[in-house]
Amino acid sequence: MLGIILWKHIIIRTNTWCNILLTICEFIIPVSVFVLTIFGKSRLGDFDKFYINASTYVNAISNEEILTRINVGSIMLLYAPDTQFTDKLVREAQLKLSIYNENIKRYASKDELMQHYNTLGYDGPTVVLLFNNYRHTIPEHLDYEIK
Repeated sequence: MLGIILWKHIIIRTNTWCNILLTICEFIIPVSVFVLTIFGKSRLGDFDKFYINASTYVNAISNEEILTRINVGSIMLLYAPDTQFTDKLVREAQLKLSIYNENIKRYASKDELMQHYNTLGYDGPTVVLLFNNYRHTIPEHLDYEIK
């Protein structure tokens, strides 16, 4: 449709050479300005854009340094019940957190653990892990309480 209108416009304006030149300029000037603008913008760099990679400014801290800062090794860890699964799980946690062997106590039942904890009490930081419904099998979901 636009082509037909432009063709009709050219036919009407072709009475003189001046009108032909004017019609060509009406078409060429806007197209050339657009093309030159795009070309110039593509050749110039981005002036105001700064890309900062934020991850390069973070100081990496090792796990060992974190554990020594918060002094995890001196935590007293009490857990119940004493099953093969809970022993293995606490042993893995002990290795990862670098907790001393003498700071880990295991109890046969929750009642025994809570009775011992309430009577003796501990001065330092103490974590009590109570595993729920663990006999001698590996559960699908961990069910535990931290006190």
